[in-house]
Amino acid sequence: MAPSFFHAHDKGAARKGIFKPKRAPRLPMTVESHNLGGEPIGKKIRRVPGIDGLRGIAVLAVVIYHFAPLLLPGGYLGVDVFFVLSGFLITSLLLREYAATGAISLKDFWVRRLRRIVPAATMVLLITVPIIRLFGGNLAVGLDKQFFGSLLFVNNWVQIANDNTYFGQDQVQIFAHYWSLAVEEQFYILFPPIVVGLLWLLRRFGRRSIRPVLMAVFLLGAAFSATWMAIKVEPGQDPTRVYYGTDTHAFGLLIGAALAALLTSTSKTAKDSWPRHSRGLRTLLGIVGVIAFVLLLWQMWAMGDDLTFTYRGGLVIASTLTAIVLAATVFEVGPISRLMELTPLRWLGERSFSLYLWHWPIIQLLRHWFPEQPWQLLAIIAVAVSLPLSAWSYRNIETPIRRGGYLKAAKRRMATLTSPDLRPVRAWITTVLAVLVLPSATIASLVTAPDKTDLERFLDQAAAQQQKAEAAETTKPKPVREMPKGNQISAVGDSVMLASAEVLRTEFPGIYVDGEVSRALVTAKPILQQMIADGTLDQFVVLGFGTNSQVDDELMDEVMEVLGSDRIVVITEPYGDRPWIPYSREAILKAAKRYSNLYVAPWCQAVASDSLMLRDDGIHPTPEGALVYADTIRDAFKQWKDDKKVVPSTCG
Repeated sequence: MAPSFFHAHDKGAARKGIFKPKRAPRLPMTVESHNLGGEPIGKKIRRVPGIDGLRGIAVLAVVIYHFAPLLLPGGYLGVDVFFVLSGFLITSLLLREYAATGAISLKDFWVRRLRRIVPAATMVLLITVPIIRLFGGNLAVGLDKQFFGSLLFVNNWVQIANDNTYFGQDQVQIFAHYWSLAVEEQFYILFPPIVVGLLWLLRRFGRRSIRPVLMAVFLLGAAFSATWMAIKVEPGQDPTRVYYGTDTHAFGLLIGAALAALLTSTSKTAKDSWPRHSRGLRTLLGIVGVIAFVLLLWQMWAMGDDLTFTYRGGLVIASTLTAIVLAATVFEVGPISRLMELTPLRWLGERSFSLYLWHWPIIQLLRHWFPEQPWQLLAIIAVAVSLPLSAWSYRNIETPIRRGGYLKAAKRRMATLTSPDLRPVRAWITTVLAVLVLPSATIASLVTAPDKTDLERFLDQAAAQQQKAEAAETTKPKPVREMPKGNQISAVGDSVMLASAEVLRTEFPGIYVDGEVSRALVTAKPILQQMIADGTLDQFVVLGFGTNSQVDDELMDEVMEVLGSDRIVVITEPYGDRPWIPYSREAILKAAKRYSNLYVAPWCQAVASDSLMLRDDGIHPTPEGALVYADTIRDAFKQWKDDKKVVPSTCG
């Protein structure tokens, strides 16, 4: 049958090809088709299939990073790709709604966000919590905090407050991945009112061109967030705080918002939400898009999560590259657009939200159940389980509520329950599970969840036993210690000790002193071993080293192992202008904290402020300085006698 706009006399013309049906234009898509869900008719943005493909690449990167981090050390950047996409789509919808109606309904916006995110996110929690409690062992620790933090979309701040980490495989929580959902939801709450306020101000002051102002404000916010991350990150420390923080990790969302302000039409009569520009510009964007995509993939392969650069520009660069790739995808130009339209990537992208929710609990449980199995096998099993679960969740949880809302989904369920065929049997089972069994099992699991791991409980028991032992020891009278006499002390050292030898023999009559020019601790080790073998090394030992070569942690451990725990060892803190001396001091002070029988003679502290104690070379003592040298050794022995050990602070 001919379309209704053909009249009877036009049929022949149509058959002759005068009227040739044109290719159907791409239909506008609602926000639900692009991850956001449920836009009212008239508030639409153009359907871009490639956006699903880009989302597919993002979730694939995250999954590989979690399942096999050695294969893709920078796969965590997939989350930043999601952030840019979300900021772009959200802002595009807000601007199109404002252009079409002259206003933005915050209530409708927030209701649509709840319909899009809450059902699947909550269902994953309800299903996995009882499993984790029953079969997850230490994964169930702190399950109540994890559950409510995730349910209320403050997971990131709860983890920050509890000093949890995202960058230690053995310490990451079972719902740690909900941190990104929390950041996005917090953005969805705070950002739209800001946009509404900005639009009101622009209209109030009669400004017609709103996009440049919005773009500038969003980029300024992104710059502030990125700068705050760069300031707060501490090199060499766990970066979880700056990675999880909404304040420090909002730049990706804002970069996406700025791109939307640049591309989205604010004309009420616009036929395209993202008008295509000239052919030359689109061609250039197609080329730049390929370069940006290659660089983004390189970052995912090369930029590890432990690099300071990652948090001082790396994540911002990745977000900017994502924005360029997204622009090329939206304009549907170049190889990037065709790549993103590949069916497997689009399939993954459409189910990316459910896949993101499911994949992390699954791999964590598999690692817990099969700790000895190779990661390759666990990754294969995790993929085999995650993909079907994600497809089921997308089909039965996400899509019905996103398209029709909670009430319509409930009515459809009620209609199924009262259907005359056999479907109600399965429907009743799933309904009872969803409404009664899962919530009840979740509550029971949360109430009984442990608050400490097996290791923490073991350490608590060990600490309690140690406290009992220490309490028993305190009831015993401590043996009285006496200052060692000279004939109980053996002193081995370098030329500083040699320069003080005469004073040492006077101050400690009977002391054995062996000082030698240019001697280092590493060469003294065999001397001490020989003295022990000959039975000539006394109970109290004085070491004077660090001036001629660097003393490090390993060497200190070797020497203390030779001397054993029964001897009382005093080591002088070296002083001088040699470049290695500060490192020697640091190693000596650290060793004094590790070994209870090692005491530091504060020679550096004593002479640092009085150059008259030293000869012209600034290292060897004068006769007066030698007396001070001996006094610092006496001070160290007095610490042992009084059982009041003092490790001096860094000197000079």
